[in-house]
Amino acid sequence: MDDLFLMLVLAHLLGDFLLQPSRWIEERRQKKWKAGPLYIHGFVHIALAFGALWMAGFLVFWYLAFLIGGTHILIDPIKAFAKKKRLSFFLDQLIHLMVIALTTLIISNFNFPEISLGSVEWKVIVAFVFVTKPASILITQLLPEDWGPQPRSKEIKPAQDDNGLENAGEYIGILERLLILGFILTNNWSGIGFLLAAKSVFRFSDLQKAEQRKQTEYIMIGTLLSFSLAIVAGWWATF
Repeated sequence: MDDLFLMLVLAHLLGDFLLQPSRWIEERRQKKWKAGPLYIHGFVHIALAFGALWMAGFLVFWYLAFLIGGTHILIDPIKAFAKKKRLSFFLDQLIHLMVIALTTLIISNFNFPEISLGSVEWKVIVAFVFVTKPASILITQLLPEDWGPQPRSKEIKPAQDDNGLENAGEYIGILERLLILGFILTNNWSGIGFLLAAKSVFRFSDLQKAEQRKQTEYIMIGTLLSFSLAIVAGWWATF
């Protein structure tokens, strides 16, 4: 029971962020409940939740995996009707986490003393998964859309005239957060300062170009958000 909630959260992060291609999301937005990928997405969550229940030793509650996957099929297309996309994203994630919490409570027979924050090992695993794609998407939702010169489809993208690598900003952010989390887990806080200083030096030349000032400020705010999420994840994993 100690690690069940974390296992289900890990399954959610994998299914909602790492195993859901953008083309599935786009087709779901257009076709709503008629979109085939929506049901594939729901099946992925059912399979992941089933695996989490099996690993935790609660396979007798296998039917709850269908509760978790079914809520994705029911709720996810509703976001396409929302005018406030950012608010709908956070409400959607909150509902899914509430379903996971309810699942854990049902299995524990609503016995709160049996529920714990989980072992350090599973918290570390969840933290490492979170700082990859989930954190990237969270950052795009936290940054105002009109701040960036690019649409918020990616975490941080270089200016069009920079001839930068495609999606390089997103991958850099993921690597930064993985390094920060590793520094925290090894109690090497000085490494975080060095990483931030190095990032600032590389971006300093952009400040010399007036036409790229907005881009640079946008990137620095995104960097600070990225660092903050990684630090919070590391602190939670070692708490």
